[in-house]
Amino acid sequence: MLGESLGHYKIVRELGKGGMGQVFAAEDTRLKRQVALKILLPEVANDPDRRERFQREAEAVAALDHPNIVTIYSIETATREPPHDEEPIHFITMQLVEGKTLGELIPERGLPLERFFQMVLPLADALSAAHRKGITHRDLKPNNIMVGEDGRVWILDFGLAKFHQAEAGTQESISQEAHTEALTRDGTVLGTVPYMSPELAKGLAVDSRTDIFSLGVIFHEILSGRRPFRGDTVAELISAILRDTPESVSELSSELPPRIGRIVRRCLEKAPDDRYQTARDLHSDLKDLRQESETSPGAVTAASGQRVSGSFDQASGSRSGSLSIPTKPSLAVLPFVNLSDDPEQDYFAAGLSADINADLVKISGLFLISQTTTQLYANKTVNPQEVGGELGVRHIVVGTVRKAGNKIRITAQLVDTQTGEPIWADRFDGNLDDLFALQDEITEQIVTALDVELVHGEGSRITRRSIKNPKARDLFYRALPLALGQKREGIQEGRRLLAEAAQIEPDSPVPSVWTAWSHFFEARSGLSHSPKESLDSAVALADKSIELGDPSGMAHMLKGALHLMQHEHEKALEASEKALTDRPSCPWAFALKGHIYNYTGRPSEAIDLARQAIRLTPLFPPLFPAVLATGHYLCEQPEEAIDAARGAIELSPDNLEAHVMLAGALAAAGHPDEADSPLQEIRRIKKDFSLDGFAESQPFREPADLDRMLADLRAAGLS
Repeated sequence: MLGESLGHYKIVRELGKGGMGQVFAAEDTRLKRQVALKILLPEVANDPDRRERFQREAEAVAALDHPNIVTIYSIETATREPPHDEEPIHFITMQLVEGKTLGELIPERGLPLERFFQMVLPLADALSAAHRKGITHRDLKPNNIMVGEDGRVWILDFGLAKFHQAEAGTQESISQEAHTEALTRDGTVLGTVPYMSPELAKGLAVDSRTDIFSLGVIFHEILSGRRPFRGDTVAELISAILRDTPESVSELSSELPPRIGRIVRRCLEKAPDDRYQTARDLHSDLKDLRQESETSPGAVTAASGQRVSGSFDQASGSRSGSLSIPTKPSLAVLPFVNLSDDPEQDYFAAGLSADINADLVKISGLFLISQTTTQLYANKTVNPQEVGGELGVRHIVVGTVRKAGNKIRITAQLVDTQTGEPIWADRFDGNLDDLFALQDEITEQIVTALDVELVHGEGSRITRRSIKNPKARDLFYRALPLALGQKREGIQEGRRLLAEAAQIEPDSPVPSVWTAWSHFFEARSGLSHSPKESLDSAVALADKSIELGDPSGMAHMLKGALHLMQHEHEKALEASEKALTDRPSCPWAFALKGHIYNYTGRPSEAIDLARQAIRLTPLFPPLFPAVLATGHYLCEQPEEAIDAARGAIELSPDNLEAHVMLAGALAAAGHPDEADSPLQEIRRIKKDFSLDGFAESQPFREPADLDRMLADLRAAGLS
């Protein structure tokens, strides 16, 4: 067809050929510009389904307006010039991109980290734009990514695109034709196959997370120069995709920071639920990591947006300098101030701000500082700019509550921590019966002011209230600090108040789930006369709250911890996933999943999760450094484990787990003579501590992990 014309397009040269069509460079003789024509191949032109898919590609890309996605100009039909037949030819006209494919540019040992960021940040952003429009590419690979002469990248070829309703989670079956099109019948590996997600390779339902897997394969190849999954035939390659765990890119190159390895590995998770749930979140993590590497080379950590300047900083999340602000909207809800004449109403003001925080923690597009940390600002005069630096957030919410009888007045402000000025403020008046509506309005206005996009049914989860009666809500506010306290008398009184709230609202899961947590903490802290009975009660109440439709995710969190104690690893992982889905900004959900990962052979991912938890509680990460220490120890990084354990002990001197881990890590690092101090602390905290009892309490799935830990503890002097 070279030199021929299709309508007013003169074909200049061939650019490439794929399963759907042939691509040519052409001159638009009317508009005097260079364009690309994608022409449907004759062998598929008469197939209505495939022609429809060709049309869909054009519609998919035309719906997108992004500088890194090739621009569609038109969809046209024309006939070739005589003496050729007069059969119509279907084609798309699009932006002509001059350059090389990404596949042509990747050297044998991969590209430098900075060049990697220059390429993949636009790719992730472009993919996020496509997913937000409900479009899944399904055929991402280096040959579908063009790099211009100026370094700009474009995503090409949406020929296998699928439409869906949400960014992730809404599945649509892939047709068998689309599945087999990516494979050859004689066993030869085509370019598409190495970049397939497991679900796509199986011919199962897919959503936008299949593109994230493909991006992970591309990332691995850019950084290391080789694909993570290999095989001589289609069958061998698909088997590797479904079965193998590739070596981390940070292990393949000592010049790469560990966190980039964890980001790539998370993209390559076999189960879609274990990957990044949105390309937007992936882009955010990549952008944070690039910022950290530029600001503090060699000191990049897995804590999103966090820069460290010493061993304790890395272990605990506390720091000598201010934290960098995440790229996604970031927020801290400070405790509301009680303006009522009655100081006993402090609990009501604290409960209201905690409820707003509990609503916002369900939003995946928001970086939200934990209430554990924001509670430290209770009853204090704050400087917004100082708080923003201490917590690493762009905005804070401050408010006041005045309650007189049944009447309430709430004021709330959303303050920019960089300017110190409010960007939104409002006053809400009503009575206790209106409290839910007022709370919903405050939450909605915060989300609107921050321009946070709600996905995955988050809007309905936020407004799904569990306590509707004002008196029951008041009892709940009073009960919670008592039921989760450290005094037996207070715990009993808290449970009595929760039981009274449950009598008023028997269909609410809230009293059950928090009573369950009260029993769990009582058993774990040694305050229970019968730990077994307390744990049995926790199980029964958690199950009850799940049956009642607990929207908070707290029941699943508790079930995860309880399943792990029973060595029910798969059930524990499943529960932790559900909890993190319901509470995507909750540090405890991150830490729980990391804790479970430590015991199920995935410590490197546990490190990442623990650091995310720490970043969400920067001033007071209660137990999370102990999870981090265990992860480092199991990854055979004893020096890092020592730092993390010491950070945990500094925050919580009676943390038995941290002292045990410190003793084991010291022995593993070749310093058993330095273990005297943690040994003394272990025996102070638990006088009857024994290795046999410790071994029985450790729910490792792999016996070798426990054996190694016991050997190191014996070397440290424990028996």
